[in-house]
Amino acid sequence: MLLILCLSNGKIFIDELGNEVRVEKVERIVSLAPNITEIVFALGMGEKLVGVTDFCDYPEEAKKKEKIGGFINPNVEKIISLKPDLVIATKDGNDPVAIERIKNFKIPVFVIYPMDFEGVIRTILSISEILGVKEKGNILVKEMKRVAEEIGMKIKGRKKKRVLLLYETSPIIASGPGTLADNLIKMAGSENVLSDSPLRYPKINLETAISRNPDVVIITEMKVGSESLKGIKEAFRGKVFLVKGDLINRAGPRLIYGLEEIFKILHPYEE
Repeated sequence: MLLILCLSNGKIFIDELGNEVRVEKVERIVSLAPNITEIVFALGMGEKLVGVTDFCDYPEEAKKKEKIGGFINPNVEKIISLKPDLVIATKDGNDPVAIERIKNFKIPVFVIYPMDFEGVIRTILSISEILGVKEKGNILVKEMKRVAEEIGMKIKGRKKKRVLLLYETSPIIASGPGTLADNLIKMAGSENVLSDSPLRYPKINLETAISRNPDVVIITEMKVGSESLKGIKEAFRGKVFLVKGDLINRAGPRLIYGLEEIFKILHPYEE
């Protein structure tokens, strides 16, 4: 994000889609995604959140905030009634029509679009700057980078493992290229067996999964069907591990914990 102009009545920022956003003093924030909510809380600005989505469940305090509807279909009328002086949205999931409707009411909307770890770093810095807590953003980002760099050092010279990461097991929805999970797998020194897929979230059958011959199968806890999970465990005996989905799927501060979890699975004897 680039601050391009300071005005007597606020500042003009460039969001992650290249749009100019005029922002005055931020006191009332509406978040349109769980990762945005987590970032705002991590920056110590949770008390300024007046509205969050139905899916914003972390940290615990987020559950107590006024709800503005779903992630994909937020209630625009509800958002407007909360009189926010800033709405933070994401291109990866929010309805662009809803975003434009909010803008029509002269409410500034800052849109983020983090697609990998580095994108999350940039987003945290952008939000910290627009909220006037740049130093807190720098501290948070510094720690995330430190952990990532440590893992980067530990994986040097190690043989890459072949990883199949599944979001759902019935049907089987996997991680293809360009996902946060795909990025974390690479950062942990391994390769995604579906990196050649034309889709970011390919739907595959068990036979396809087996044919990719993964060394490790990681399943997030987004949606795990008991019977389908049993079949996958039988097919990949001793190779299946569960990871909390929010740590891998949310482009926020806890993504670094997701990287640590994947690293521990792939390198269980590393201290």
